Amino acid sequence: MLDFILSHGVKLLRSPYWPDYYDTHPGGSAPGRTVVAALFNINELGPWTKKLRPNYFTVPSIVFEATRLPLIKVSWQARWIAFKAGLRSAIGPLIGARWVTAGAALMGRMLQAALKAGVEFRTDSPVKEIILEDGVAVGVVTVKDGRAWRIGSRTGILLNAGGFAQNQEMLNKYIPNVLAEWSHAADGDTGDMHRELMRLGAAMAQMEEMVGNQMVFPPGMGVIAVPFEVAKPNSFIVDQSGTRYMSEGGSYMEVCKQIAGAAQDGAGDPELVDHGQPVYRNIHGRRLDARREQNRKAGLTRALCTRPTLSRRSRRHAALIRSS
Repeated sequence: MLDFILSHGVKLLRSPYWPDYYDTHPGGSAPGRTVVAALFNINELGPWTKKLRPNYFTVPSIVFEATRLPLIKVSWQARWIAFKAGLRSAIGPLIGARWVTAGAALMGRMLQAALKAGVEFRTDSPVKEIILEDGVAVGVVTVKDGRAWRIGSRTGILLNAGGFAQNQEMLNKYIPNVLAEWSHAADGDTGDMHRELMRLGAAMAQMEEMVGNQMVFPPGMGVIAVPFEVAKPNSFIVDQSGTRYMSEGGSYMEVCKQIAGAAQDGAGDPELVDHGQPVYRNIHGRRLDARREQNRKAGLTRALCTRPTLSRRSRRHAALIRSS
């Protein structure tokens, strides 16, 4: 697959260090095998630029470099990365460039390659139905100019319609204790094709699984991703009572499952757990009992706590664990 993508001019970079989710297991790799898209000038897409969904991460920095940015106060490497990103942001408008990174860079490069290869894209054409003939999928019913439009297929149908992160009814059924409003998934991630396949009697699998990320919901700030914060030395997650209840060093999916499981088991205050959201807080040396009281007053159920300096982290971290 990578050879095919590279052969069409999609520029990818291998991360120098991006460990596997379970790098200590047999076959795991500590350096990792992750590849990311090189920075992409989205203006190269011309009229298709506006079709690309905006990226939540707006800093023009390669992903594996951007992971160093949270250490800008203590790392000259992070400061250099920030300087380069700032320089790109300043120069870009002068030369008519707008660089994007992460998923936006990958999608932009793949869209550009597909357009150059002559692929036909039909936007604003939602699929409403899969057409079956003698038990074989032979096409789809879509919408064109407000009317049903049948499109046939000679070789098959590939469905790539995402999941159901924005469908609360399906979340309640398959992944309880998770709210759609916590998600950064696209608004159209509503499980339409899942439901269509189930209507046709298709065999569904792994509906209870998810690819998650550490998301928090501070009051008045919307949804924020905090995987970099969780990855910092001595960062940890506590429940409403201040009790640490998971290993934060696990994979994204494992961490999210532990949070959802703790909510289901009634960790902390059951009344708040039923309708609370994970919320980020940096305690910066304050007493844990004071933070607990502030959390209770604010109606918070989870708190992600990090230490500001290496010299104080270890002592405070030990004290917090003992008090838990």
